[in-house]
Amino acid sequence: MMNSLNQVTRGQRVFIQRIEGSSETKRQLEEMGLLPGTPVMVCQSSGGPMLVEVRGSKLMLGKALTEQIQVSRGLPREVE
Repeated sequence: MMNSLNQVTRGQRVFIQRIEGSSETKRQLEEMGLLPGTPVMVCQSSGGPMLVEVRGSKLMLGKALTEQIQVSRGLPREVE
């Protein structure tokens, strides 16, 4: 089951399934290392900006961005 990243609670590890939104949004997130199959650990979530750990780096993402990142507990089918 997929959820948007903003629905994930602190301490959970999920995998990016797909990124929705404009091509500019997708490019911006890809440049930060947020690609399908990438594991993401939620470090802080307060209903606004979210602090996540991705590939050993911590990123602060605004709520609008986290709503466009679809995640689940398992790897995407294309990546498995």
